[in-house]
Amino acid sequence: MQHTPRAVVVEDLVIRYGSVTAVDHVSLSLDYGSVTALLGPNGAGKTSLMEACEGIRTATSGSIRLAGKDPWSDRGEITPPLGVMLQSGGIYPAARVHETIADYCALYQRGQDADELLEVVGLGHRRRSSWRTLSGGERQRLALALALSARPTIAFLGRADEWRRP
Repeated sequence: MQHTPRAVVVEDLVIRYGSVTAVDHVSLSLDYGSVTALLGPNGAGKTSLMEACEGIRTATSGSIRLAGKDPWSDRGEITPPLGVMLQSGGIYPAARVHETIADYCALYQRGQDADELLEVVGLGHRRRSSWRTLSGGERQRLALALALSARPTIAFLGRADEWRRP
């Protein structure tokens, strides 16, 4: 995918659920290589905004561009370089850490090396462990590894309330 000057551009985005406005005329522009956190109370529209950017929720109005493409109508062009960290679940409880990462990496022509990714996220010592035996933090690191398995140019890494300190 050809890089555009901005990784993510959201302009005047509105998302409504019936009479409830979850996202009210939001605009933002994010550069490649930047890290941006969406902070706000429950019900502020953070998840709705993320889901619209990921192409799994339609907007009521406004526009979204990921690498210059519409995440809804250009989904086939956006999906390969897009990484999404699951909020929770999505992994078979008996699945082993290394096998799961290796399977995800193998799905993509330009996939990450599974052993390298395992070390990057700090799960090398848990490579033979099953998902069900991982701590909450280790499960989050596995989810991060899966989001990065395709070497994405843009990654959405979950909700802020999941990154709580103990």
